[in-house]
Amino acid sequence: MKNNLKIGITGGIASGKSQAIAYLKEKGFPVFSCDAINAQLLQEPAYIEKLQHIFPDCVKDGRIDKKILAEYIFSSPEKRKILENIAHPEILNRLFLQLEKESGVVFAEVPLLLEKNLSSHFDKIIVLMRQREARKQAIMKRDGCHEKEATAKMDSQFPYEKAFEEGVFSKEKFILIFNDLSLENLYEQLDIALKDL
Repeated sequence: MKNNLKIGITGGIASGKSQAIAYLKEKGFPVFSCDAINAQLLQEPAYIEKLQHIFPDCVKDGRIDKKILAEYIFSSPEKRKILENIAHPEILNRLFLQLEKESGVVFAEVPLLLEKNLSSHFDKIIVLMRQREARKQAIMKRDGCHEKEATAKMDSQFPYEKAFEEGVFSKEKFILIFNDLSLENLYEQLDIALKDL
């Protein structure tokens, strides 16, 4: 393996990113997550205040109501863009500061890696692929939402299936992992990817 090898991990909602990064952490790799950084931001008073000015209904007793915030961003492309413009620069700044402090192979889970054209920041990118119906069922179960909401969440993201069909993912840059079988199979594919690195 090379020194300072930055590996991005991305994929659609409910594609298995959390399981993948948990496994990599177990293997002893440094793994950073945009979702984890976002969770930290949502606890910071200055950030909460900033969001309250734009989405007043989302803040109750000084805390962010994540469910209401999610309803806003998944139902309105305009509101989602406003939130992204606030959150993403801060999240990415913190992420890249963390990555630069590490040596060896380091992983970063970045849900909007492809939407935000961040491929050039990484040496390789692991893309988690999972069948759409399985993802929809997982979202409904996890978030306690209806099929329409789950579909809206998937449709708001980068079209991974279409990109795969159109051959967008070059073998030089991307490692595709198809997470349609068991958890053990996911781990086996990750082990193969690690050897290839």
